[in-house]
Amino acid sequence: TDVHRAIMRHRWARGAIRNLLACAVSGLALVLVGEVLLYDAYSFTWEWPQRSTVQPSLKVLFLSDPHIQCSFSTYEPWLFRWDADRYLRQSYWRAIRQMNPDAVVILGDLFAEGFKASSVEWADYLKCNDEVLDMPEDMSLIVVPGDNDIGGEGVDGMNEEVNRRYIAEFGPLNAIIVLRNVTFIKVNTPSFINPAPQGVTEAAARLEVKSFLRDAAQNLTNQPPGPVVLLSHVPLADLAAPGAGKLIVDAVQPSYLFSGHTHHPTVHCHHSNEGGCTLQEITVPTSSYRMGEAHAGLGAAVISENGHLSYEVLWFPPRFPVLFCYLLWTIVAAVTMVTCVCCRCVVLCSRTNTN
Repeated sequence: TDVHRAIMRHRWARGAIRNLLACAVSGLALVLVGEVLLYDAYSFTWEWPQRSTVQPSLKVLFLSDPHIQCSFSTYEPWLFRWDADRYLRQSYWRAIRQMNPDAVVILGDLFAEGFKASSVEWADYLKCNDEVLDMPEDMSLIVVPGDNDIGGEGVDGMNEEVNRRYIAEFGPLNAIIVLRNVTFIKVNTPSFINPAPQGVTEAAARLEVKSFLRDAAQNLTNQPPGPVVLLSHVPLADLAAPGAGKLIVDAVQPSYLFSGHTHHPTVHCHHSNEGGCTLQEITVPTSSYRMGEAHAGLGAAVISENGHLSYEVLWFPPRFPVLFCYLLWTIVAAVTMVTCVCCRCVVLCSRTNTN
């Protein structure tokens, strides 16, 4: 009957509206959790390194392999690259606000494909870097060169022009930086990844490192007493150039060594000839979920002027489960929409048949 059809149309309409509202509300709730609350929840679980109440100390935030994506990609949708950069910025800024570090150290591979970028793409990378990893002006910044920034791994040889533009923006590839009696030494280790130099620029970079190391011993005697922290993008054990790791350690004789490149955290002991552990190398995890690791994070350290180190990893929330939830919601929402449209068509057909 007409009354029955009217009741059915009314029920279908109410059901469709209810389903659409449920999709909208659940979608908003999912975005709120995935884009705000989850980051806050993880930041509340961070264990901060202990700061000495007696000795003056330096608070340092370590980023490794952030691989800022920006717009440089020939095969990936813009949304994927934007999400990776936003993920990094969300946790980075929470760490900056909560820790208020004295210095930020980037342990290389700042950009995804910096060494391949054209001059226009390089300018775009720099703009993205200012947006993603913006920092207060009163914080010191140390940037260590990585193979994705200047080349050096496998067939990706170094290029003089690439090195020149990198130096113009981030300073020398090898340098000594002193912050509150803590001496940081950054070394261009990507030039030693290959067993033999790939091209003239890489060979010149190796000679430059060796010259820098020869002068480092004399320069360190003129520095104030305090711990020496060696900064390397590549773990010294992963340098294929014969004797490169030993050459660097013997010249610098660091108190601590921080590195990246492998994307996962490790602590490696460098042993003396007697067999004892003379140097701890701390490898910081990647800060980008795009590297395929289950978890990304930052390194937080407090270095006292007497040489004591307190270090913790600040883990980011896992991103892939959140993206999977977004995909699942999209599928459910699409099915709901199709169902509502089909129901609407049935209602219209029933009206037509009635008339």
